[in-house]
Amino acid sequence: MINYLNPFLLFFNMMAPYLPLGFLIAGILKVYVPKEKYIGHIAKPNFSSVLWATFAGIPLPFCSCGVIPMGSMLNKEGASKGATDSFLTSTSQTNIHSIMATYSLLR
Repeated sequence: MINYLNPFLLFFNMMAPYLPLGFLIAGILKVYVPKEKYIGHIAKPNFSSVLWATFAGIPLPFCSCGVIPMGSMLNKEGASKGATDSFLTSTSQTNIHSIMATYSLLR
């Protein structure tokens, strides 16, 4: 059991700082950016809202842990399920860190 617990705790300690960072940025956006600015684009369950959420998530430098609070905030604000899913996927898969890691592995 200890052989499995050590790597888990090491991984948890490495990833733990990014989750509060995501909560902090989600809180800052909730307080300072009015939801009328973005929720109209991503509230309807159609293809357009998925595209808006995808393009909004691409430039954000969040890892898969830090994007979870942002996606949760968008969902609570009224974003459609498709928009929330596309935001979660595009943000963690297309940030510069993921692209550089993929490039270095495929080179």
